Amino acid sequence: MRETSRRICIIRHSYYPADDRPRREAEALRDAGFEVDVVCLKGPGEKTVETVDNVRAIRLPARRPQGRQTRYLADYAAFFTGASAVVAALHAKRRYAVVQANTLPDFLVFAAAVPKLSGAKVILDLHELTPELYATKFGFGMRHPLVRMVAGVEQLAAGFADAVITVSELPRRALVARGIPSEKLTIVMNSPDQRYFFRRGKPPSQEGGELRVISHGTLVERYGFDTAIRAIDLLRDRFPRINLTIMGEGEFSPTLNDLVRELGLQEHVQLIGFRPLEEVADVISRAHIGIAANRIDRFTRFILPTKLLEYVMVGVPAVVSRSPTVLEYFDESCVKFTRSDDPEDLARGIAELAIDPVGAAAMAERAAKRYLPVYGWEQRMKGRYVGLVADLAG
Repeated sequence: MRETSRRICIIRHSYYPADDRPRREAEALRDAGFEVDVVCLKGPGEKTVETVDNVRAIRLPARRPQGRQTRYLADYAAFFTGASAVVAALHAKRRYAVVQANTLPDFLVFAAAVPKLSGAKVILDLHELTPELYATKFGFGMRHPLVRMVAGVEQLAAGFADAVITVSELPRRALVARGIPSEKLTIVMNSPDQRYFFRRGKPPSQEGGELRVISHGTLVERYGFDTAIRAIDLLRDRFPRINLTIMGEGEFSPTLNDLVRELGLQEHVQLIGFRPLEEVADVISRAHIGIAANRIDRFTRFILPTKLLEYVMVGVPAVVSRSPTVLEYFDESCVKFTRSDDPEDLARGIAELAIDPVGAAAMAERAAKRYLPVYGWEQRMKGRYVGLVADLAG
């Protein structure tokens, strides 16, 4: 195998190693004997170039997108410009066999233009369906000019790439319906890293009436953290020692803190901010119930919540908003379904699991047995991903 076939570059507009998906992919490639560079954002106090567990991170002084759509585009464009120059320079020295761009944005894949022109293969990892995301986030219809432009970029990006990765079956069907050849698509699910997410013995007991509930992820409105807080407000008289831990950071954090104070829930709800991957599973393992309360809309209907999969891996019974994508992988024997954006129904689901801990534990066990053998990272997804990259590299 030629020397250049062992060198891979991953581009991602996020932080490394804090972002789980590119870290999981990079470390899988490293374990398979590839040399891996990750071009990413530079966080406060981070080094510009750093080797993290034998993966080299090259960090650019850009920022995560925020604000209005024009600011989003400007932030993405700034990172794209920097990443294009860095990847071209790195390729001149290292001759990558494969360059992978992890969205968002979709046009980030064109930062691999110079390597592609000199023979490197290109992967587009479509983590999310961008047209639906933009339509939902900014309140546009799918025929709005900006949404149509974003959809056009998605098509160009997929056409430019040699292979396209998506994260579950419903997004794959949507992409095929939009004209992307099915043979170009590979599903690599966002399955948790089993080095961190695994069962830690028996479920925690509810001794003394304590009821610990967890929800985590990026704090944005569409993920329903405010619905979870309102559900706790409805339950605190019935379960006086109920406690909700919200883990993560994001633009919705101030609103959530205001809601906690408004409802007088300071003793029942704690927002603990960002935690490294190594700590997330430990925090989850101490909970009795996990919540994935996404608001279901034209974008989130395509999401299989990563937090739900993490609950399944750790063995925590889950309450989840009913959506087409979740129903593709789990049924009511595995998770407790509730209506989207409905605090009363979410409170009902939490209470039903709380009063039947034996049944809740059995539900969590069924979820793990259904998911893990077929979709687990170590069991299936890691090999599928590494195999795709190796085929392109070789």
